[in-house]
Amino acid sequence: MSLTITSQPQEFTPAYNDQYVCATSTLYTQPNFKYTVTVTVNGSVAHTEGILPRPDGSMVFNAMKWVENYITHYFDPEHTTNFFVATGKTANVSISILEDYGASPVPSATTITYTAFDACLTESEFRDYDHENYISGGNSNVTFLGQSFSQLMVDSRVGLNQQLWLHFTLGDIASIDMVYSDGVNPNQFVSLTPILGSPSNVYDVYCVDAGSWQFSGVTNGATVSIEFIDALSNTLASYSYTITSICTKYTDVPVYYLNRFGNIPFFHFDKKSTEKLTKKINTVRLGKNQLVSGSYTSNSWDREVHVVSTESTKSGVLNTDWITESQSTTLQDLFDSPIVHKLDGTTYIPITVKETTYDFKKRVNDKLFNYSIDFEYTDTKLRQRGI
Repeated sequence: MSLTITSQPQEFTPAYNDQYVCATSTLYTQPNFKYTVTVTVNGSVAHTEGILPRPDGSMVFNAMKWVENYITHYFDPEHTTNFFVATGKTANVSISILEDYGASPVPSATTITYTAFDACLTESEFRDYDHENYISGGNSNVTFLGQSFSQLMVDSRVGLNQQLWLHFTLGDIASIDMVYSDGVNPNQFVSLTPILGSPSNVYDVYCVDAGSWQFSGVTNGATVSIEFIDALSNTLASYSYTITSICTKYTDVPVYYLNRFGNIPFFHFDKKSTEKLTKKINTVRLGKNQLVSGSYTSNSWDREVHVVSTESTKSGVLNTDWITESQSTTLQDLFDSPIVHKLDGTTYIPITVKETTYDFKKRVNDKLFNYSIDFEYTDTKLRQRGI
């Protein structure tokens, strides 16, 4: 074949990082030669482009800006039974390259395929990227989109009746067994099975809620183990956490956020929190006098300035307890995350972090430090007109 692919994205690649395809053709000296590249995502043509060859006959194409549009940041906190495909968290990509120079018959195109997933790695992380470290396979290899369980648990305190979201590719995982043990009462068991996608893709990202709410009568200090089981009932991997009753005189506010790997970790903001309401009004000034029985007059309660619209936005400040230097570094993901939710009881409320700068705390400079965020609710409340 006259076309050679010299570089392409790995078969499971982060959607928000470069997706370079490099190719070269021995036919590039043909008159009017160009490479016609077609990007197809989830079965739909997303982009077609003609690319002239470089002086050495090669071609370079980056599919990222078309592929990333098909990622939809799936999050459904009410889907808590079994584990299921996180719809929209991956995109199936096909890139075909045609050597186009007016030949008849038209030569066959060369096609590559891969799956892009909801991640945006740092430059250093992507430089060393190996998709095998981001997918679950056999031989006790269960990974949470490139993160270990301990890395995902930025805040290890899983509260009473709290949700804990895990994201992973299926690999050899056939079921997940959860065991609750408080050392006093008989253990409680929960077994979860996958709800397969239709059609099913080997690199679909699955989501499971492994939180303490799965059990009844949970108590402080009890442990929950999470075992990933294959079809032969072998344990692929096992993790555990301790249920912690957050002790604070303030209101504990868990904040969930999308991190760079596509996971949704949480952090407890259990110190003083405040909220305020800010309004924006539009007014119009009208004459208040009216013609009444031949006299141009007004009443004392008549208005001259009328409110046409009122928009109110609620914002606030959240504070953590003392945190570690490692947690301070990791919480940068919360600072610049595009999706953040504040948990109010059992209700997830979308918020936006308002800070524009983030200070990395170091023990050598500060012996004790905490983390504070200014946030704003994403909805705007309207009031009736005053005319």
